[in-house]
Amino acid sequence: MKLKKMFSILLISAGLMTVSLSAFADGAVTNSEVTPQVSGLGDTRATALDIFPGSDYNLFLETATDEDWFKWTNNTGAPKLVYSRAYNKGSENVIVLGAILQYTPTIESTMIYANPTEKNNSNRPSTFDLLYIPAGTTVFFKVQAKEFVKLESYRYQFLVQDIN
Repeated sequence: MKLKKMFSILLISAGLMTVSLSAFADGAVTNSEVTPQVSGLGDTRATALDIFPGSDYNLFLETATDEDWFKWTNNTGAPKLVYSRAYNKGSENVIVLGAILQYTPTIESTMIYANPTEKNNSNRPSTFDLLYIPAGTTVFFKVQAKEFVKLESYRYQFLVQDIN
């Protein structure tokens, strides 16, 4: 667990440093020249990145077969409702969000999919809203390309809500 926390801190630190601009930057870099700085993280369910309530990430799918996996375990002692959203920030790719709920180490749901994003519409995410997560359940989310045209970024958000 300590190694995972250190790895997460390293990843966040690296991400913060990559978005820092030089005082002498002339703004000549275009979006088409931006390339991902980290590859291979969270690309399988076994290496899914731990996420926390309130998470908001800007990531890339590098190829048509690239997948990004995230996981959250409801260790709050009470059932929760979650929001998981993937927004395509580009205009050409279509992405889709999937989820698997693991109730125990031997009992889990099949993969369920949200509606995919739309081309040229960054305001229409692939989303799970109010997904019920029982106490003790781990949920895995997968972001993948339904239609991949070129390298484009996407935004991933994760929120948790109490059931009143």
